[in-house]
Amino acid sequence: MRLTDGKKTVEITMTKWNGSGWDPDWSADFFDAGTLKYDQDKDAYVVDDVDYCVEQAEDCIACRGDYADNIPDPDAEVRVEDI
Repeated sequence: MRLTDGKKTVEITMTKWNGSGWDPDWSADFFDAGTLKYDQDKDAYVVDDVDYCVEQAEDCIACRGDYADNIPDPDAEVRVEDI
């Protein structure tokens, strides 16, 4: 999923190793992409702050902050690529 805040654009993937391959990316569900504005020129969903979104995804996977009650999954990961 591609996110932009007008200053920065990233490709973010949230997935999990299932033992024989990577599960499908679930970042669009995590960020509720259907509720976000879409910028066709940048081919990205518009958010207020890309860095905050990345931090939230990383917190979710690491079970920190708002996600501290989640059950840790050592096979899950967030990949972020600056565009």
